[in-house]
Amino acid sequence: MPSDERTRARRTPWADLLRSIPISWRDFSLAGEQFAARRVFSPRLHLIMPVLAVLSALVGYLAFPVGRGMDSWGLYLGTLAIVCMSWTFILASRLNVVHALFGGFDRSYIWHRWFAIVAVVALLFHADADNDARVALLPFGENLEDIGKDLAEVAEILVIALIMLSILRALPYGLWKLTHKFMIIPYAFSCFHFITAETTFPWVSGWGLWFGVIMAAGVLSYLYRLLWVDLALSDFRYRVSRLETTSDTFTGLHLTPVGRRRLRARAGQFAFVRSSVSPWAEPHPFSIASTPTDADLSFFARVTGDWTATLGSSLSVGDLVTLSGPHGNLEVVAGCDRAHIWVAAGSGITPFLSVGDVLATLATPPRLIYSFRGVATAIGLDTVRAWRDRGLIDLIEHDSHTQGRLTMGTVHALIAGDLAAGTPPRRLHVAVCGPFELIRGVQKTARGLGIRSVDFEVYDYRSGYGPNLTPVTRAVLDRLTAALRR
Repeated sequence: MPSDERTRARRTPWADLLRSIPISWRDFSLAGEQFAARRVFSPRLHLIMPVLAVLSALVGYLAFPVGRGMDSWGLYLGTLAIVCMSWTFILASRLNVVHALFGGFDRSYIWHRWFAIVAVVALLFHADADNDARVALLPFGENLEDIGKDLAEVAEILVIALIMLSILRALPYGLWKLTHKFMIIPYAFSCFHFITAETTFPWVSGWGLWFGVIMAAGVLSYLYRLLWVDLALSDFRYRVSRLETTSDTFTGLHLTPVGRRRLRARAGQFAFVRSSVSPWAEPHPFSIASTPTDADLSFFARVTGDWTATLGSSLSVGDLVTLSGPHGNLEVVAGCDRAHIWVAAGSGITPFLSVGDVLATLATPPRLIYSFRGVATAIGLDTVRAWRDRGLIDLIEHDSHTQGRLTMGTVHALIAGDLAAGTPPRRLHVAVCGPFELIRGVQKTARGLGIRSVDFEVYDYRSGYGPNLTPVTRAVLDRLTAALRR
C-alpha cells in the first residue's frame, strides 16, 4: 500500500540523529526499474504505446535533411527535447486512459522518468551544438528569434536546477512535488524558442502540424493535471463516518459519500485522499479496502510519516475529505477458473480486503500468506479469518514478531505444492503487495517455477539517484523549529 516515507529522526538526540535515518543501498540506485514487467512471461502488450511514443520522438529527425551547411543532429536534438518533455506532461496527467496504454499507474511513472532523462540530455547537447540550417526560415522575424534564444538559455538553467532537485531527493516530498509544477516554465520557454527559431519547414505544413500537436498535448496535459486534479475539481466528496486506530500503528478511515456522486473502483485499486482540515496538505495514495459494491469506502493508513501519524488526531467524524481516482491495475483476481496465491505483508493486505464479494464465485479458494508484526497491529485480520472459517480462502498467518521474517522458502513451498497437486502453471495467478524486497522475492520465486501470471504494483514514484535526504531535511527543520520556539 502507498505510504509516506518513514522517519524516526524526530525527538532524538543530535548524537543519535544519523543512526535514526533509514538510508539503505536502495537509496543509491534507480529503484523500481527492474520491476517494470508485471506479468513475468506475458505478451508485452503494454509496450505498444511506449514504442509509439519513442517513435514519435525519433521520427523528428526526418524533418532536418542531411546536407552541407546543415547541423541535422543539433536541430533534431532540440525537437527531441521538446517531444520528450511533452510526453512527461502527458504521462503525469493522471488520465486513466494514459495509464492503461502504458501498462498501469506505476509503469507510467517509470516511462515519465525516462522521457525526462532523455529530454534533459537532448537539451544539454542541443545547447552546445551549432544548430545551423542550410535553408533557414524565420517564421516570426529576427526580434522574436532573439527573444526565443534568450528564453531558451533561461530554460536550460531552470531545467538543470529542477532536475537536480528531483534526482537527488533533497527536499521533503510536498516541496519536491511543488518544484515539478514549475517545469511548465522552461517547457513553455523551449516551445517559444522552437517556434520562433530558424527552421527547415514552414509551420503551415505537415511537420509544423506534427510538432504543434505534440506541444499542444503537453500544455493541455499540464493544465488538466493542474486544474482538474491538483486543484481538486474532479475530486469526490466524502465524509468521515468512523475512525479506528490500533496501537499507534495504523488508522482506519471509513467514509460515506456526500450526495449521489461516488468513486467507483475495481478491487485492488487505490485513491488519493485529501483532508479538508488541511486543504493545502499533499494528497496521499491509499489502497481501497472496501469492496466495489460497497457505497462507503474504507482505507487503512499505516503510520509511517508525519501526515499519517496525525491523521487520526486531525480528523473527526463528520469531517469532509476529497478523493481523487481510482487508479492502479493490480489484478488480485485473474478469473473465476484460476487458482490464486496471494502474498501480503503489513498494510499490503488492504487491496486483498476489497475482493470479499467475489470469493464465493471462485472455483478454488485462494491461498493467502499474510505476514504481520503482532496480532494487535494486523490490519483486517478478523476479516480474513472470517473468510477462512467460511471456507472462502486458505489462510497462512505469519507473525514476524514471533516467527521471524517471512522467507521465500515459505512462498516457494506453497507455489510448488500447488504445482505438484496438478495445477498447471498457466492456471496459477500470483498477486503480491508489500515491501520492495517482498515483491522482488516473490517475483523471482514465481519466475523460477515458471508462473506466467504475477501481479504487483510499485509505488515508488520518487525514485532517483543519491541517498534519500528527506528524513535528514525533516530532522534538521524540526530541530531548527524547536530552537526558534524556545
